[in-house]
Amino acid sequence: MTDKKIGILIADDNYDLCQTIEQNIINTFSKFGVLSSSLNINKSFTEHAYEHGCSFVKTGFIPDICIFDLVFNGHTGIDLYKFIVDFNSCIKPQLCIYTGVERSYGARQKAEILASESKGDVIVIPKPNITKVISWLESTLENKFLFKKIVDENDPFDML
Repeated sequence: MTDKKIGILIADDNYDLCQTIEQNIINTFSKFGVLSSSLNINKSFTEHAYEHGCSFVKTGFIPDICIFDLVFNGHTGIDLYKFIVDFNSCIKPQLCIYTGVERSYGARQKAEILASESKGDVIVIPKPNITKVISWLESTLENKFLFKKIVDENDPFDML
């Protein structure tokens, strides 16, 4: 692993959900021996999540992993993801669109198309399946970042 911190951006209009996702991210990384001090987590948790997320990127934050709600205040997680990729054309972060039942079928359809075209870099997971988000993150860490999960054979919970 390099000295560079792993950039993670969480964007949702629900503060409590952002906090929960952050804690699950920290817990998941710890299973791979990655300390929270090696993570650079930014959260954008208002209805202006798009604007705040863009501000992070404009000031030099480069996310490696993104977990976004689909819709917030006229923008979508897809809009934010596309801004990130367009602003920094040399990066393509892993994206999880963690979405509830959307009134806008069109937004959900765009997310599914993006996921289909991304060759595994984007996934859509319906709320409240946080366990699927954790499974996706573990898979991403193993397959994209090539981290090895630490298993303590003396701990019965690690063997599950």
